[in-house]
Amino acid sequence: MMMTRRTFFRVVASCGAVFVAGWLFWRESLTSFFSRGTERILALVLSPQQRLYAHFSYLQLDPDGVQRYLADYNRYREPLSRHSRLPEDFYTLYLLSTDFFRLGADESRQVRYVAFADPYVSPCRNPLARPPGAPQSSQL
Repeated sequence: MMMTRRTFFRVVASCGAVFVAGWLFWRESLTSFFSRGTERILALVLSPQQRLYAHFSYLQLDPDGVQRYLADYNRYREPLSRHSRLPEDFYTLYLLSTDFFRLGADESRQVRYVAFADPYVSPCRNPLARPPGAPQSSQL
């Protein structure tokens, strides 16, 4: 049996409607898929140190502090290889391990590493608490 033009357009419209509905429903999954793919490609090209600099390109990171953070991360968490995917908390832990929040989240200052942000490593440290007289963040 030969397919008519009208039947062909019905099939294409039906498949297109299913595809669009699926895309709208799973858009979050597609975004996650492409994000993971991008992370894998970056892992092939950039080291964890370079990815940290690229992620925080708007900040001035202390190079010595970045090295110390990576050494502490490898010591207290899982060791990172050059081509490994970075864990979800990698970037957050870096900022919490610095003086960024203590100094009012000022993006114009150099970000310096203080101590690894883990309650089992440095139990008496709260990176989000500000001492009296510290600069207030304008983003609050």
